[in-house]
Amino acid sequence: MKFHLVFRVKSGSNAEEAVGELCGQIDDIYEMQNPETGVVQIAGYSESETAPGDLTHCILEEIAPVEEIDWQKQWTDFAPKFHDGFAHIDLETLGGPVLLLKPGAGFGDLSHPTTRLALALMAPLVWERVVFDIGCGSGILSIAAVLLGAKKAYGIDIDNEAIAHSRENAAANKVETKVFFSNRVDPEAVPSDSFVIAFNMIESEQKTAWQSVPPLHSKKSFVVASGILSSQKDSYLSLTKSWGWVLIEEREEEGWAGFIFKQTI
Repeated sequence: MKFHLVFRVKSGSNAEEAVGELCGQIDDIYEMQNPETGVVQIAGYSESETAPGDLTHCILEEIAPVEEIDWQKQWTDFAPKFHDGFAHIDLETLGGPVLLLKPGAGFGDLSHPTTRLALALMAPLVWERVVFDIGCGSGILSIAAVLLGAKKAYGIDIDNEAIAHSRENAAANKVETKVFFSNRVDPEAVPSDSFVIAFNMIESEQKTAWQSVPPLHSKKSFVVASGILSSQKDSYLSLTKSWGWVLIEEREEEGWAGFIFKQTI
């Protein structure tokens, strides 16, 4: 049996430090926001019902056994235009067809404003370009990119369940020969001409993810980023400036911000 653990970051510490000390002690670490307080928490999974020892930067707040999730029910209840076993994502206003998504563990069914922002900002950039979707989740951005005219798309995720879900969705949309999913960026796949990088995750996760993809650093590319609370965009823009990203466009929806940046050699 697996257990789901939720941690609170100690006063005087930050989320990055908490994630660092939990690495190797729990699996599939991610950040979440408490829906009542808005406080960022660290969560993950473990085979053990006991908390990791010697924690300096975080405190265990909750531990619970993981019940098998009925993804069909989850998506039926929350995914937009769900019928006949799929969420139907209409790309017509962006110049594409209907995209089909099967229920599964990967995040991204267009019910959340961050996904809508990322998709809308990405759409005009992908034609005849290669796309790297970092933290691909359900594969929605990777698949949409190809349906909107991208040469190829590479979806990257640390969660193997998300990778499997993405591959099922690529097959359902008949784009499996142009969309590839894995846990890492292959340097040989990075083109010499302009390409697109997409992120849809909160700031601290983007920071960790960006550090994990050095083949994409300092390349001629556009970066589409979503998942940032509007109230935190100033600190985020300071971070991206340190990475050498030049802001081109920003949009907001329901308290979330999305951006287009340009990265140069």
